[in-house]
Amino acid sequence: MSLLDKKILVTYGPTWTPIDDTRIISNVSSGLLGKNIVFAALKARAKVTVIEGPVLSPLLIKSKSLKVFRFHYYNELLTIMRTQLKKKFDAVIHAAAVSDFKMHKPFTTKISSQQKKLIIELVPTQKIINMIKRLNPQTFLVGFKLKSRITKKSAQIKAQKLMDEAKCDVVVANSLHAGQYEGYIIDTQKNVLAHEQSRVKLSKSLIQILNKRV
Repeated sequence: MSLLDKKILVTYGPTWTPIDDTRIISNVSSGLLGKNIVFAALKARAKVTVIEGPVLSPLLIKSKSLKVFRFHYYNELLTIMRTQLKKKFDAVIHAAAVSDFKMHKPFTTKISSQQKKLIIELVPTQKIINMIKRLNPQTFLVGFKLKSRITKKSAQIKAQKLMDEAKCDVVVANSLHAGQYEGYIIDTQKNVLAHEQSRVKLSKSLIQILNKRV
């Protein structure tokens, strides 16, 4: 299996949005799946650009075939993506757990802990995945949909919705329930290309699919 000299962009990890100048809204993404995808892509001899969120264990490997950009906040991810997508990528694997909401007006200073009650207003963020094909129309786009629990049928339904919205070429519909990982890789015809129960196996299957289609 070889993706020799193919250029692949991989995003992963959580994103932050500010509440005030010391507090954030975040999520519990570990970035483990994204890192496993990077390892598999490098093993397949691809040239990999990584955009890594604030994970607990940052990617530390050194390789001439690897470039790493890091972000914490949603706006930082958006800026890096817009810049990187000006370049040509054979595939974009957008596994980052992007914030769906942000504060309408973040507080500019730390909110006093003496307040008895605090009401905050959230508004939707721009869907970054929906801009990828517009900025890089020839790329092979891999999208991700995380649910608490998943079945083959629900995976196909969720995948189709994301494909319609973002023009993905394949979607990874996955879940993490009671510590057990499960993921389906689905194409535009609703075919299940792979069904795996570990991040490592799913990463390898995804790179095998890219090897055939990119």
